[in-house]
Amino acid sequence: MIRKKWKLTDLDFRKAREYIPSQNPEISLRFVLPIPNWMDQSEPAVSHHQIKQVEKKSGLQWCYLFSNPKDQAQQAVKIDGSAAIIFMGVDTKKSEELNKLITECLSGGELTPDKLTIILDRSYEELGIVDRFNKSLGSIDQFFHPYEVKGHLGSFLPRPNKSSAIYIPGAGEFLDGPTATPQKFENGAFINFPGMELKNIFLANVDGKARLVQADVFRRDRTHPDGKEIKLECIPAQ
Repeated sequence: MIRKKWKLTDLDFRKAREYIPSQNPEISLRFVLPIPNWMDQSEPAVSHHQIKQVEKKSGLQWCYLFSNPKDQAQQAVKIDGSAAIIFMGVDTKKSEELNKLITECLSGGELTPDKLTIILDRSYEELGIVDRFNKSLGSIDQFFHPYEVKGHLGSFLPRPNKSSAIYIPGAGEFLDGPTATPQKFENGAFINFPGMELKNIFLANVDGKARLVQADVFRRDRTHPDGKEIKLECIPAQ
């Protein structure tokens, strides 16, 4: 399959449209797993083969590397206590199952890199959760509101704010996302700019703001601002 490689500079922002996330917990829940501070000043306090230095916009950062089976990209979550892993595609029942799995894996103790690896493996193999990514706790507070949460651990819903996005059909790779490797898609994707309305998208610096969302996921948990269903054949495509 031929995959076109996309960068921000390839996008026609005139084809962006506004969307709003659903507030239905059976559709739009995200389960957040905060990552503890595994650092001792400037060096990791723990040794693990998935902990490596990664180049981010703020410079080299120590991160725990993990994969997202949904977009076949490698993710890198900071291990300084400022970030979390977010599990997508969880309804209320799946959220309860994931919470039980995490509780079982922790067994009353702290989250370690080894336990995190087990949680990621089991959530995929046993619960069928294929979509996960990392986000800072500050960004979670900005874009999500609690549903069933203890601290930052648990279920959140996206705040019902408008975002702008550009639809790309077909198969491809997005090179300018937040992931350590390009995000891949087979059946269309949206390049989403969280919290950015159309009136701002042409004026703001969007570098570092873009997030690829698979088309099936985007259509499932978002609508047009008037609540109408997203029909791919009715919106402009990149």
